[in-house]
Amino acid sequence: MRVCLFLLIILSWCCLVTALSFGNDFNGSIPSILGLTNFAYPTASSNIDFGYADGVVNTDYHQPWPLVKMYKASVHLIRYCYADQASRDALYCSFPAAENLWRDALGGRPGKETGYNLHLAQAWAAGGIQFCYAEGTYDSKTAQGTWNWKLHDKQDTLVVAYRPVDEKGNMPATSASLGYTLESALLPWQNPQARHYMQISNKDDKVRIAHELGHVFGLLHEHQRSDRDVVIEYRPENIAGYAEALAAAINDNVPEAEARQKLRDDVSFCQKYNFRGSAYVKNADQPAPIMGDPTQGPLDFDFESLMIYPSDAQTDTAACRADISHCPIVRRAGTGTDGKPKFEYIAAKGKPSAKDAEFVRKHYAWRDEDLGQRRKRS
Repeated sequence: MRVCLFLLIILSWCCLVTALSFGNDFNGSIPSILGLTNFAYPTASSNIDFGYADGVVNTDYHQPWPLVKMYKASVHLIRYCYADQASRDALYCSFPAAENLWRDALGGRPGKETGYNLHLAQAWAAGGIQFCYAEGTYDSKTAQGTWNWKLHDKQDTLVVAYRPVDEKGNMPATSASLGYTLESALLPWQNPQARHYMQISNKDDKVRIAHELGHVFGLLHEHQRSDRDVVIEYRPENIAGYAEALAAAINDNVPEAEARQKLRDDVSFCQKYNFRGSAYVKNADQPAPIMGDPTQGPLDFDFESLMIYPSDAQTDTAACRADISHCPIVRRAGTGTDGKPKFEYIAAKGKPSAKDAEFVRKHYAWRDEDLGQRRKRS
C-alpha cells in the first residue's frame, strides 16, 4: 500500500493531475493505417438501443470488459501495462491525462453517484508493477517482443505502447483494439498475448489517446454508423492517397467504377491498397437506425462524440478549411434558398460527449449489490 501511495503521489506531481481517472491505479492484431482502429465488425444484434456507435454488444468477439474480484468487490477491470520503459517514459503523463478526460465526462470516480463501475489498474505481479515485455525485447517498429513471463496469468492485459517517428520522420499509426476479446474466441494460431492494445504515436496528444481509450471501452467511430449518410456527406476522393489507391486497383484490372465503389464501401479492399478510407466505411450491422427527419429537430446521431472524425482528418487540412468541398466528411445542413444542399464543417472534439459517457454507464454500470457485498465482507 505504501508503494502504491508513493507512486500515485509522484504521478500527481509529474502530470499535475489529482489522480488516475478510473479509480485506484487503470490492459494484437495488426495496427491499422495512419491512426485508424483496426477491428472486425461485430455481427448484428437486437440489443442495440442507443443511437451512438455502440460497439460492444456481447458478440463472440467483442464484449465489455468482464467483472473481476478486486478489493472485496466485483469491478469491471481493465488491467494495463506499458510495453517497455521507453513507452512508460513517453506516456507517463499523457495517458493519465487522457483517462482524466473520461473521468471528468463521467462526473468523477466510479461509484453509485456517477453510475459506472470501470476501473483501470497497472498490471502488478511478483511484488511490483510490470512492463508487458521482457527487458530489451520490445521493438516499437514491429510492436513485437517477448511477453513478460511474470504476466503469464494476465494475458488479457492491455498493452500501452509508444511508437516514435520512423527513420524517415513519418509518424506511425495510432490504433487500439475494440472492447474485450475472450481467449476462447481466438483462432488456434492467434496469440492471446497483446490481443488488447493501444499504440500511440503522438505522446502529447491526450485527446487522441482518449479517443483510442474509447475504442478499448468498446466504442466504434460515430461516422461509421450504418445510417450516417442521413446526416453526413462522405467524399472518399478527398482522403489523402485516394488517387494512388484507385490507380493501383485499376492497374490490377479492377474496373474503375467497381474500384471507386469498393474504396468507398469495402474495408478489406481499402486496406489491400493501403487506403486510409477504411476508417470511414459504413458498418452494415451497427447500430440501430436514426429515427426522424434530419431536417427537423435533434437526432440521436452524436456530432459531439469524441469518436467522430473532424472534417479535416486524413486530408489536406488547409484545403478542407478553405473550401468545405475538399473535406472527406461534412455535416448535412438542409437545403439553401437556391435549392442546393448545404453542408457544415465538423470540428474536432476535445473530450468525450454526454452520450460517450452514457455508453460507459450502460456497459459498465454501477450495481448496488456490489456495494452491499463490499460492506458485508468488510
